[in-house]
Amino acid sequence: MKTLFVSTDFSATGNNAVRFAIHYAKAVKSRLIIFHSTHLPPFKPTLSEAEYLMLEKNTEEKQHKRLDLVVSKIYREQGLKRDSKKVSVVVKNSVFAMEAIVSVAKAYQADLIIVGTHGATGLKLFGSTTSELIFKAAAPVLAIPPRYRYRKIKTIVYATDLKNMVNELRCIVPIANLANAAIEVLYLDFGMGNVKTNLEIKDLIKQLKYKKIKIIVQKEKAVLSILEQLQQYLKNRKPEVLVMFPEERSIFDKLFVRSKTEELVYQAKLPLLTYLKSNVEQ
Repeated sequence: MKTLFVSTDFSATGNNAVRFAIHYAKAVKSRLIIFHSTHLPPFKPTLSEAEYLMLEKNTEEKQHKRLDLVVSKIYREQGLKRDSKKVSVVVKNSVFAMEAIVSVAKAYQADLIIVGTHGATGLKLFGSTTSELIFKAAAPVLAIPPRYRYRKIKTIVYATDLKNMVNELRCIVPIANLANAAIEVLYLDFGMGNVKTNLEIKDLIKQLKYKKIKIIVQKEKAVLSILEQLQQYLKNRKPEVLVMFPEERSIFDKLFVRSKTEELVYQAKLPLLTYLKSNVEQ
């Protein structure tokens, strides 16, 4: 993983995502781009085009200084040394933050986009920016819940519908390998017709040549929904990361209705890593 990209709006949750990204980048020895999308100043008819462009430039420079100070403060608080060669601070004026994040992350060829979530108040869990990113960014998105503190990744839970499982695991294995983490492949069997035997799944997983993969198939619990059963599993196992591959019309479609996904991650209180199925080789 060469380049991590984290965005903050200067909120507590945004800056917490920066804190997480700083530790994670250090752990995996990646380049880190720390980004802020600042709003364009309101246009005033009394201003000439040259004056407006100068105002725009000044606004961007002011926010760049602010972001640089915030980043330096976080490094000091965490007792870490900031490497100017591997850590870059970037600010861009934009109308819509989400579009700016997508375009700038792409320009820097980010391998992973990290953003904070907003808790159960205000804009609910994701807010418009994070939820849109999950469905529009080319790179995978790692959503960090409020007040979550970085800790070494030991266990990754991969919730799967068994469709395209090997190619999806190929996305996860490099991240797990960097941390020497175990991958728990979780299939919740709700009678949707995708069931494979453990032997069939093991034969597929052998293609990956990653030894720390465990298969868990859980039968339907009549009193629990898919969401509730997944929440219960996460509560019991306490992994560091949950991975999902959302796609419209998949068997997990209900989980990826915005409000349901927000509820899931908020209650689980752990980072959610998402890859769009459409971005994964079939």
